[in-house]
Amino acid sequence: MKMKLGLFMLASMLSLDTTAFSQDPNFYIFLCIGQSNMEGFPGIEQQDRTEVDKRFQVMAAVDFNELGRTKGSWYPADPPLCRRSTGLCPADYFGRTLIANLPEKIRVISGDVISG
Repeated sequence: MKMKLGLFMLASMLSLDTTAFSQDPNFYIFLCIGQSNMEGFPGIEQQDRTEVDKRFQVMAAVDFNELGRTKGSWYPADPPLCRRSTGLCPADYFGRTLIANLPEKIRVISGDVISG
């Protein structure tokens, strides 16, 4: 019982200290987890390729030579975010909308995680 109470108290104290979770409070990370629903539908229109705020970034899930992306590196979140054969995914406009409604000092990072 004392062990459970101690663990609960430790967890409670850590949850009150924001530095335990983030070293940079202006750096937000969102993982977009899914399978084909995260890849999007092929066919990105020109209007979707313009005006992506550079504060919205994505980590390349695969090497993508056509866009000069290397797996595991960060890039501006210009579509497609996942693979060359994919299109707009839910993360595209989620990130754009989020950035548009946050202060200028905030950066948003989206990592598309394709499972299965």
